[in-house]
Formats: sequence, structure tokens, C-alpha cells
Amino acid sequence: MKRLLSFFALIFISLSLNAATGFLSGEKDIRVAKTKWFDIIYPQRCQLSAGILYEKADQIYQEVTAQYGWTPSVKMPVVITPSVERFNAFWTAVPYNHIVIYDTSVTRQDDLNVFSETLLSTFRHELTHAVTYNAKNGFWKFISSVFGDAASLGILNVTNGMAEGATVTSESADGEGRLNDEFASHFVKQAKIEGRFPSYYDVTGAGDAYPSGAAYYFNGAFHQWLQKMYGLEAYGNFWYAVINVERPTTEWCFKKVYKISIKEAWKLFEASYEVPEIAANPVEAGQAIDFFDKNSQFYSKRNSLGLGYKSLTASDKWIAWIEGTSSKIQYLEKSDFYSGLCKPENLATINGIEKIQLSKDSRLMAITYYSDSGSAVKSRVKIYDTETKKYFSVKQSGLKDAAIIKNGADYFLLADKYESQNNKIYIGRLDFSKGKISNLVETQVINNQHIICSNFEQFTKDQFVCIKKDGMKYSLVVYDLDGRKIREIRPAKNIVIRSLSYSHGELLFSWASSSSLPRIGRVKVEDGSFENLSFDLSRDDISGGIFEPLALEDSVLYIGKFYDQRRLLLLERDRISFEQVATENAASVEAPSQSALKNIPSEKYNAVTYLKRGIFVPLSLYKTEYFGPNFGISTDVSQYLLGFTYITAT
Repeated sequence: MKRLLSFFALIFISLSLNAATGFLSGEKDIRVAKTKWFDIIYPQRCQLSAGILYEKADQIYQEVTAQYGWTPSVKMPVVITPSVERFNAFWTAVPYNHIVIYDTSVTRQDDLNVFSETLLSTFRHELTHAVTYNAKNGFWKFISSVFGDAASLGILNVTNGMAEGATVTSESADGEGRLNDEFASHFVKQAKIEGRFPSYYDVTGAGDAYPSGAAYYFNGAFHQWLQKMYGLEAYGNFWYAVINVERPTTEWCFKKVYKISIKEAWKLFEASYEVPEIAANPVEAGQAIDFFDKNSQFYSKRNSLGLGYKSLTASDKWIAWIEGTSSKIQYLEKSDFYSGLCKPENLATINGIEKIQLSKDSRLMAITYYSDSGSAVKSRVKIYDTETKKYFSVKQSGLKDAAIIKNGADYFLLADKYESQNNKIYIGRLDFSKGKISNLVETQVINNQHIICSNFEQFTKDQFVCIKKDGMKYSLVVYDLDGRKIREIRPAKNIVIRSLSYSHGELLFSWASSSSLPRIGRVKVEDGSFENLSFDLSRDDISGGIFEPLALEDSVLYIGKFYDQRRLLLLERDRISFEQVATENAASVEAPSQSALKNIPSEKYNAVTYLKRGIFVPLSLYKTEYFGPNFGISTDVSQYLLGFTYITAT
């Protein structure tokens, strides 16, 4: 009886904890929309995303299983939550099969910014985890029905690399996804260019060094090669063999299905992977200049320490960037740089920092960062006043990719603002009436539903330019500060555009197309107008690629991303070879929104329904000291008593 009471006490304690810190904490009206295979759980403010998923979820399940010759067999909940403001999703079998999707927007440089329908493609990615991990035979299905969905010896053999190899190929099967994006596949190419291609075991997922996504990049490419070389049926058989422990290890299962070892297959994959024939070290080859030591033929110390540079920005006086490994904002006076002195100073350290943007007069800096001080990660914006040395925290939520525009004596904050899967351009005027930033007055919000605008740059005194991603089409757009669109142009060539900057009468950006490394592109707008323009796209690849280019007086500063380093490098302007590409004009007005709330059949969420599923352990693991100030879990099996433990969650 005591154990039974303890069991119910555990349930009620779990409910209490969930109410305080759960994914749907604070939400009043939680609904469930049921399809054949999914219970879509969502708060009312996520109804748009729930409707999108409700229409397509079962179809996607059919497609994912069919590619391996299987059929759907597992019904599971899908939770859509607005509480986490950094886009991602996950699947887990603990305490039972379920998927969680963070209902927010992708950022300008996000690896997941590679889809025309981000929500559905990310769901496909996570559903592929569920499908592959649940490829169980009759025996293991029975074991799971008794002890819980996570009860499978085969799961212990699946590395993160193997798991993500399946999901990245699945998300990329229709021509989108990371395997079809040259920015995402850059690191695999770069490893081969540098002669540093990792072994299979180097990218299984345990690595804690840059690049953090190695398990995705390399295994996605490897598993795509396996599927093309041996077919999807063999690939499905491989997963079935691993999950059902047809051989003791993954390596033995691989040999059983493919008749060669993983090591041999990896070598064949590496040999077949095509990369441009270019010098591995662009500084040594005379193609680029080290930013910190312009006279050296070797990389400087600052470019060899793995400091993870990101988010380049410049003003009339400063050059600034983020040192990613330490979260430091560093800056350099332009006058010092031009005189040959390159000793950057630290401005601030902000945990979770993602992006910085200086106003053209160097007075203000917009800082976009992620805060994890609460129960969930939140996207936040701060403004730093370089004159008063003070910060102003922006109260508005859902802002990303912030920038500062100055018009006369007025300053404006621009940002990508999201609400569920709808993206908007936020324009707010900064009020300096009390000699400091005392208020943020919202002047305009431009609805760009299902469209992402990013990389905001001052164009003229009362206009700004940005990159617009509409599905998989990229263009450059000019708006005025009242929110009116002035002009939109795109190149008459299918390319991906990232990292926009404007200075010295030209727009610079990073771009890539099929099979190229990220290169530099420009649009000359010397007269300050957006008429009669053309796109100039660089002809040549360079090792490390070109990311976040900034125009300086006689050179271009950029970030080169190498296999285990990010380096600040310079290109001499007169050595860049461009190809001119014609410009296509887009419509002069925004297309009407295609996003609308869908009335889907739903019912009120009942937590008890889901407490019926969980993990059954035939040992007594629960003790009163597992809760309270003396919390601690013993790992000594000899202390476990006869009995049982049931683990579940809402």
C-alpha cells in the first residue's frame, strides 16, 4: 500500500513540476487535434501551426515509411509549444514516443533556414527519427508494449551520427534541406579540400568542438551516398538489423547488409565526394590576406586559436564582431586599421549572443541574444549606447536579427518579429527625450507571413534594404521607415543569398548555387537609387568560402569557415573576378498572405490520457530522497529493492 501511495504521489508531484516549468506552462486553453496517427497538442496561440500540421502529418508519415518499404505503425503525440524562442524540434521515446516542435521562427543564418515550409520539413526530420528507431520486429514490439517505447537493445547501438544521417537524407529528399544547401554542406567540402576528411568514428556525434553540426553534415552526405549506391531497400534493411539486434553491433549489421565494412564504405564515400580543385590555404596561395597580420604569408595567432568569429558589422568609425567561443564583442577603430594597427578591444561579454549591428554613426549597437535565465530559451534584444556606456533592454518579445537605422536625429530599431509561423518586419522609434533611450515607440509592422526578411541595412537616410526569402526564392528589398516597399529585385539565376551589408555605394552579400562554395556578390548602387541595377557574382571559389562580407576602402573583410576554424580575412577588390547577371524585378506590392487560421476539429487537452503510457522498470527505484533539498539518485544497483517503478509524464 505504501508503494502504491508513493506511485500516486509521484504522479501528482510530476504534474506540479510540469505546471511550473513544462513546455506549455502558463498556457490556459490547451487543445488536442487528433489525426489517424497523431495527437497534436497545442495552445490556442499556436492554432496556425496546428492547422498546417493537421492537414499534412498523416501524409508525411506515409511518405517517410514508404521510402523504406514500411507502413505506419505507431500513434504518438506531437506537442507544439511557443515557450522556446529558438527554433528546433525533437523526438524521443522517453517516457513514450512523442515529438516536440518549438513554434518560432528560424534565424538568418540558421541551419534550418533551408526549407520552403520550415514547420513541415522539420516535422518530417523528427518523424524520421521515430520511424527508424521504431523499426521493430514482433518480439521487440512485445517488449515495448510491456516495458515502454524506449525498451530496445538496438537503440543502444544507434549513434547520433547514424540517427541524423537518416533524418538529413529524409529532409533533403525533395530537393530542399541541408544536403541541397551549399552553406550547410560547406564543411564536408572544406574537410576534403584541406585534406582533413574525418574518419567515420570522428563524426558519430560525440564531438564537442567546431563545427558542432559535424554529425549532421557528414553523416547526411554519407547516408545519401549509401542510399544512391545500394538503394533504399538495403538502407531500410540496415536500420531493421540494428534496431532488432540481428548482429551484436552496428558495424556487424552494416557488414551483414552491405557486405563491406563501414570503414571501407566511408573511404569509398570520401573518394567519390566532389570538391573544387583549389588551394587549401588562401593566404599561403596569395588569394586572401590575414586581417590581423596583413604582411604574413601564414595565419596569425588570432586566426589559429579557434575563436569562432561571427556577425561582422561596421560603422563610419568602427569594425566589430563576435568572438563566438567566449561570447565577447570586439571592436577596432577603422583609423587604426588603415594605419596598420590591428589590436582589437573587448566591448562586452554577453552569454547567448547571436548578432550585433552598429548604427552608421557608431552611437548605438543592436545586440540579439538568447536568454536561458528562465524556464525556456527566449530571444531578446539589447541596445548599447557607446557614448553613455549603458544598455537598454527591449521589452518586446519575438524579435530577432535586430539592427539600428538613423534618420536625422532619430534612431529606429528594425527586427524580424515572429508570431507562430508568421514573420513580420518590426520598426520601432527610439525615444531620447530624457537624454537616454527611455522608450521604444512602435511605428509600423509590415506583415510578411510565410516570408522571412533579414539582414537589415541602412540604405538612404529614411530607407533600409534587406534580404527577403520567399519559399526558396531570394531577393533584395528596399523599404522606407513607414513600412512602404520601394523596390524588390532578384538575380536572373537561382542562388541562395545570405549576409547583406551596404557601404561605399555597394551592397555586398554571400551567395552560393549548386556545387559552388559560398562566394561574394555585389550590387552597385552608387547613386543611392535602386534603378537599372545588375548583380555581380564572383566567378571563383576560394578555400573557406566567403561569409558576411564587409566593404572597406580598398578591400573586403569577410569570415572564412574552415574545417576547425573561423578566420577573419581580406580580399583585395581589384583581384575579384565578377560575372554580371541580369536583374529580375519583383512585384511592387507584397502578395496577399497565404497564412490563415484553420478551423480544425479539436478537444480540450486531458493530461491523464497520456499518463497511461510510460516506462515500466521491474525494480524499486523510487525513494523519498529523490525529491526535496537532499535530491540525489543512487547508481548502486545493490540498493534497489524488489518492486517496480513506473515513469511517465504529461
